[in-house]
Amino acid sequence: IFFVSLFAIVMSTVDSFTFISAYTLGKDLPEIIYGNQLKIQSIRLTQFAIPLVAILGIIIASLFPTAMDIWYTGGTFAVPVILPPLIAALFGKPLLRPLWTILPSLLVSVGWYSAGWIMATDGWPSFPFGIEPMIAGILTALVCFSLFEFKRQAKADQVSV
Repeated sequence: IFFVSLFAIVMSTVDSFTFISAYTLGKDLPEIIYGNQLKIQSIRLTQFAIPLVAILGIIIASLFPTAMDIWYTGGTFAVPVILPPLIAALFGKPLLRPLWTILPSLLVSVGWYSAGWIMATDGWPSFPFGIEPMIAGILTALVCFSLFEFKRQAKADQVSV
């Protein structure tokens, strides 16, 4: 009974994360990109996203030996990408050029991570200059955010005054 209850807890978590991820991909993401034009198709897109999310989860679980590796790698790529929208939200300003602030930080994080594994020694990554990929991505995000958002926000504020 004890092992069955543990299995039930794990399976309910897997189900809920699968459905939340599929809903995000099938309804929330298309609404952000296309607006409310796809209202009728959101159910179909969510149904299509369920097996896609499940397969992606299986691939990720098979690529990494521990859950800590999944969290580390996911955080390495996600934190630099999420930082510009978070800073913009704290200031109450929308991102005017989101791709120019988010995409470079993702590319730098992924490239830095890949370079570290390409130059690996003894099974451990050897990142350029000894800097973790998340730090390189955060620095890139902050530079891009300051270049593309603050100047444009200042111009937008001057026009509205």
